Amino acid sequence: RHLNDIITMAKDLMPLPAAFRGSNDGSTATTLADYYCGASALAIQAVGLPGKQHIKSHHNYGLLALVCEQVVDSSGSTGQSNPDIRSLLHQQLFHPLGMAQTDTLLPENDTTKLASSFTWSKKEGFNLIPPHVNFDASKGRPRAVGGSAYSTAQDMASYLRALIDPENSSNHTLSEHMLDELLRPMYQKDVFLPAQALSFAVEESFSPVDTEVAYVTCGQGMSFAGYQTALVFSRARGVGVGVLCNAGSDSYELSRVAAEAFQEVSRRAEEARGEGVGPGVVVG
Repeated sequence: RHLNDIITMAKDLMPLPAAFRGSNDGSTATTLADYYCGASALAIQAVGLPGKQHIKSHHNYGLLALVCEQVVDSSGSTGQSNPDIRSLLHQQLFHPLGMAQTDTLLPENDTTKLASSFTWSKKEGFNLIPPHVNFDASKGRPRAVGGSAYSTAQDMASYLRALIDPENSSNHTLSEHMLDELLRPMYQKDVFLPAQALSFAVEESFSPVDTEVAYVTCGQGMSFAGYQTALVFSRARGVGVGVLCNAGSDSYELSRVAAEAFQEVSRRAEEARGEGVGPGVVVG
């Protein structure tokens, strides 16, 4: 879009409803229920047909989180009333998988624990992004980015192992049946394009397209947060690779790097297994 188009859209949205602004001092975050269902929330309307279209939207994940909160709250399975999505993630994913350094908020709002993030241009090279630019200290989370989580390479490796071999690596959190559903193609626009599953896609960086391989890219190119992650894995091969990047660069380039790393790790794992010395699951 041209800059004038963006300015016009911004003017059309002002002033924002109270639910979108949060508290005046910025110390508390608006709940999902208020954000989507409160008296001052903007109306959300579906624009795609399930199974017929694939439309990227952060609201999809926001509404999914709200559904999770309400379903668990009605069942009372967490032993607490009105559970929030952060608590659910810790109880049902992070803690069982041993992901002790993963959270949707930065503990104690300590920016010293963050990897430095950068912008990059051919003319100027790498430029440091000051923490206050991409980190909202009052809320413990990145600015202008929703649904993010902080993590480490070690925790991402634990997550990958659970995706590759859930029965032995997920502490009963995931199952083979659940992974079958997560990776079952839900939508494919064309046979020459990758199929979309539940947040996963067939790795499009491979030629020809390899249906054994799934990938997910977390973060956005040129995002305010400046952090990106690409995960590539294959349950059939027992191999997974994660690439963590601390620059707001092109997400397609990150996927390409992860795909090349995956091919190399797959080759070495196959050679090791052929010699009878390879493990069942390899995570790089």
